[in-house]
Parts: sequence; C-alpha cells; structure tokens
Amino acid sequence: MDAALATTLFEEEVNKLKKGMNDWIDTNDITVDGRIIYIYLTRKSDSKKFLLKIVCDGEFPLEPADYFFVNPDTKQDDSVEFWPNEGQDGFKTENQNPRWICLAGTREYKKHHSEHQFNPKTNSLAQTTFHIFRQINGWKRLV
Repeated sequence: MDAALATTLFEEEVNKLKKGMNDWIDTNDITVDGRIIYIYLTRKSDSKKFLLKIVCDGEFPLEPADYFFVNPDTKQDDSVEFWPNEGQDGFKTENQNPRWICLAGTREYKKHHSEHQFNPKTNSLAQTTFHIFRQINGWKRLV
C-alpha cells in the first residue's frame, strides 16, 4: 500500500476512534505518537486506569493492529500488574509470553484464530477498542 494512502487511512481511523469513544472516555485520554496510539481506559467499578497501547505498523489497515496494556511510566508491557484481570477470558496473561488480547480485531486474535477473517471496516480501531473497554468493565454483550 502507498505510504501516503496508509497515513491518510490511519488518520481517518484515529479520528473515528476519538469520535466513536467520546461517550465512554475523555478524548484527552487518547494520544498519538507516530503510528502508536495510547488510550487510558477506566474500569468503572474501582476507577482503575489501564493504558492500552495500539501499534499500527506498515501492514495497517490491511492487517489488524497490535493491542496490549503497558506500564504508564515506561509504555512497555513490563508486568501483568498493568493488565486487567477478568478471568483470562479476553486478556490472556497467565502462562502467556507475550501476554495478548483475545478479542476480534487484534493481531493476536487473528494469529490464534486462523478461521477469523479480518475486515478493517468491521474491526475498526474504534470497534476493537470499545470491545476492550467493555471487557475491562465486565460488559459481555452490547447494551
């Protein structure tokens, strides 16, 4: 894919993400550094914040981005303590190296579920981030 087109598509996805999530998170909790997006997601039950790192490499948007939780100070996946613990349903942290998010739209989900066909329109950054936000908050289905 042409680099200019990839950049334009990335910027469009970021704008849709900010617009699509503004009912759920403060847009000030979203920062972009090159083709990496950082989003603070808050668990409503205790107000704990988790920093989600989304890496949109040169394959994006034709291939899914990498999503994982990171230490807010180092912006690296330093420890399981920075990951939500919800019973290993969507966030695979126990005996996993690397830890990964098992939700449609993530690169790791596609790797682990070869039958899953990635569709950039269905599995947009906004949609995937919303699914992660729902998982943090224990919302198993859309309301």
